Amino acid sequence: MITLNANGRMGNRLHYFITAMHCHKLTGFRFEPERINGFVKTYDVKDGIVHNEIKSGNELYSDRKNFFENVKILKNGLCIDFMIHRYEYFKQIGRENVIDYLEIENEDQYEKPKNDELVMHIRLGDYAYAGGGCITDKNLYFKAFFIEKPNRCTILTDEPNNPYLDDFKKIECDIRSNDQVADFVYMKNAKQICISKSTFSWLAAYISNANKVYFPISDNKWPYLADPKEDETNFCPLDLQNWLLI
Repeated sequence: MITLNANGRMGNRLHYFITAMHCHKLTGFRFEPERINGFVKTYDVKDGIVHNEIKSGNELYSDRKNFFENVKILKNGLCIDFMIHRYEYFKQIGRENVIDYLEIENEDQYEKPKNDELVMHIRLGDYAYAGGGCITDKNLYFKAFFIEKPNRCTILTDEPNNPYLDDFKKIECDIRSNDQVADFVYMKNAKQICISKSTFSWLAAYISNANKVYFPISDNKWPYLADPKEDETNFCPLDLQNWLLI
C-alpha cells in the first residue's frame, strides 16, 4: 500500500501526489490519494497489492539518486511524507507521466489565455515572510515583460490588491485572482509564461506547451536559490530548451 502524509498548499500537495502516483505505477501497490479538487486522478483509490507494514518514504529518499529503483523492489508499503527537492530526481518520473497524473477535470470548460499573451504568476501572501522574505524581485518580472513585449500580460496572484502590483498596473497588466484550479489551467495553457518560485506555477509551466517559460531566480531567494549547494533545492530544468533562467 502507498499512502500520503502531505502538507502545504495545492502545488505542494500535487507534488506529493505525483511522487506517490509514480510509486504506485512502479510497484502495483494499492494507493489511497488525497482528493485535490480539479485533478481527477486524485479522486479514486488505485487498487493493488497491500502490505500492512508502512514505512516512511523519507527514509528511502536518503538514497535519492536510486529512489525509484529502490521503490521497484520494495517488500513493504510506503508513505510519501517528503517532497523531491531536486529536478534531476524528479525528472526520472518522466514529463509525460506527470502530464498524465495531473489530468484536469473538464479542462476544456475553463477560460484560456490568448496565444500572444504573457501570463505571470506572482506569489505574495506568505512569501512576504517565508524564508526570510522571498517575494521575487519585481525587476525580474519586468525583464521577462520587456524581453517578450506581449500584446497582453495577465498576472495571476494570491493578493490582487497588494501594492507590489501597482507598477504592473501602470504598464496595463491585467490582474487575475480566481480559484486555484482556474488559475492553474490558465497558466498551463499559456504560450508565454513567467513563474514565481512556487510549486504551483512551476508544475503548471512544466506540463504546459509554452513556447517560453521564464524562471526568475537570479535574485537568489528561498526556496530556489541561484546557485544551490548539492543538497539544497534545485528545480532548474536545464534539459528543457523553452525554459529561460532570468
